[in-house]
Amino acid sequence: MRIIREFSSVRFVLLVGLLGIALGADSSKQLAANDTVLPEPTRRGLEHIAELKTFSASWSQYQRPGEVTRAKLGLPPVDPQAFSHLTSCYLVWQDSKMYWRNHRGEGEWQDAGVTHRQEIAFDGRTLARGTPNRHSPSVVYDHADKLGPNGHYFPVIDFERLGIRLPHGPKEFLSAKHLTSQILFLLDHGGVLHSIEPSEIDGDPVIRIAVYAENQDWQIAQDLDLVALESMLRQTGKKSDQEIREYMAGIRRANELMPRELDYAYYLDPALGCAVRRFQELTNDGRLRVQSDCTKHQKLSGTEVWLAKNCVTAFYCSDGHYPGQIFDAPLVTQVMEVSEFSTTRVPEELFTLRYTTPGTDVIDGTLPGSESGERVNYRVPANPNDLDHAIEEARKSSLGGSNRWKGQKGIRIVLIAGNAIALVGLLVYLVIRHRRNT
Repeated sequence: MRIIREFSSVRFVLLVGLLGIALGADSSKQLAANDTVLPEPTRRGLEHIAELKTFSASWSQYQRPGEVTRAKLGLPPVDPQAFSHLTSCYLVWQDSKMYWRNHRGEGEWQDAGVTHRQEIAFDGRTLARGTPNRHSPSVVYDHADKLGPNGHYFPVIDFERLGIRLPHGPKEFLSAKHLTSQILFLLDHGGVLHSIEPSEIDGDPVIRIAVYAENQDWQIAQDLDLVALESMLRQTGKKSDQEIREYMAGIRRANELMPRELDYAYYLDPALGCAVRRFQELTNDGRLRVQSDCTKHQKLSGTEVWLAKNCVTAFYCSDGHYPGQIFDAPLVTQVMEVSEFSTTRVPEELFTLRYTTPGTDVIDGTLPGSESGERVNYRVPANPNDLDHAIEEARKSSLGGSNRWKGQKGIRIVLIAGNAIALVGLLVYLVIRHRRNT
């Protein structure tokens, strides 16, 4: 049952007022793309997100395979957990700093299994990615300004469908002084507002706002160093030469067919502070690629911001596995269930990862002398008094070229420490996701 459904007449009045400003007296006539403007009341509603000083969320998510996926993988109609493990996640943004973590299952972070915890932190300068697993802990430290500016490190795309933009990587979290609405972010970064029109969801009047913008995955695909990727795959030794050739050919084909621009549609509810009720990602000719339905909205404490606590996203395409294809039914459906939103401040130490357990593998690009981009790979010794010596020996070896990202171990640390939750299980474009997070 929708909350405040009894105010549906108020919704209609709000909707007409908001649209009237943008569309003029004849609201049935859509303006030309170059004349379309965001209604001022809608803009003000979206701008409330910038007032957040602290924003945190705790949620769980899992994926359900569609019929096409079940047929392709030969899956029986069983519980969705047999297809993808439920993961529990936590994220906080505060004063331009960020922290994210996830672990498998519904238990507490500290009680998670020995190999299923990941965390990422940015303290204003250093980006750290770690896996504090009991048997093989590892962590990577880098100064953010030394990393690729367009890299995507924080897996926060799910929040874009809720309408809030969280920084993905160095370019954003080094420059962003406050959070922003995803719609306003698109418009401020080259997106074109091409339509504003009334619509409805479950009988409630909403505003549909559509923006043409660049496909984020397209740019990442263009930046992907295929030569380095192939070299990395060969170093792991887990694929045959034929498998690697086929894999790389598939990636090249996917890159060629990936759409450069997409149409992003947001259905905003004026009675919920212009919160997103539905999100759609479409091709320029109107074919549906992704749809998210957002429900159970909550007003964040002390703010005018409303966000959905439940979001069910259906994926009708997989650029990596089925380049250029869009299916009539979802390949995979992702379920996101938020247990808590909060605006309460958190301790500053949360944004700094300190791994001191003996045996921890460390790749450090923040040590003195690493300004040129060199990273030092060392292992935390059993005796804390030996740490400086271990680092110095590793630095000499690294700068001498004998310990510079060699072998499977170094690659494993990078991939594990930077790996985010697979967005759509087996059908996500894995290469792009690895590029975003390593």
